[in-house]
Amino acid sequence: MSTNLRWRRRFPTSANNFDLVLANPHVLDSERLNELLNKIEGENHRRLTLSSRSRQELRRFFNQPDSPLKSFGYILLSNWFMTQGGDRSSQLASCCEDLWDALFPCRPPERFSSPAAGQNHVMMPLAFDAFWNRVLTAQGEDIPKLDRAAAPLIVEPTLENGDIPESRDSSSEDRLCLELDNPRLHCKVEGSARALADFWRIVSAWEAQ
Repeated sequence: MSTNLRWRRRFPTSANNFDLVLANPHVLDSERLNELLNKIEGENHRRLTLSSRSRQELRRFFNQPDSPLKSFGYILLSNWFMTQGGDRSSQLASCCEDLWDALFPCRPPERFSSPAAGQNHVMMPLAFDAFWNRVLTAQGEDIPKLDRAAAPLIVEPTLENGDIPESRDSSSEDRLCLELDNPRLHCKVEGSARALADFWRIVSAWEAQ
């Protein structure tokens, strides 16, 4: 993967907004990115293709690179090649992967969203954190220490109708939910068993201080 785009979070301390902005929008090659998106639009798998919401948001961003890229735009794009189902081996997934690699310096270590119906565009904060740390490392930047007082960890997203083929993905059985409620910390998080174990180690370290 090779890209000279440098990313920033629109709201660095937000617990529920994962929109991204470019620090160097002038270097974005809108013609190349639009061509990659055209290839995606020319593919389908099981009579399905990349969500129209994602395509519209990505094309808008390519033509206005100084504006924020909404999180649902890149979440739905990544779902095609981060799914554990058969859709992962499709040509459409490969095209989505090519576009992703032209945008970002790395891929997410795990799926951003739950494959459950209506939630496939909603970011799981722990999954974003794991990806964002990779982005900062790839960009040669320091990973900031987590400040639990900077933003609440309670995330209650508003569910909307999703439109990408992930509701039958068997990986939904691997998603776990953890809820903590004590005087020092109240949060509800969802993710893989490994991600929740890492989160629990962080919380345990806090409680030991």
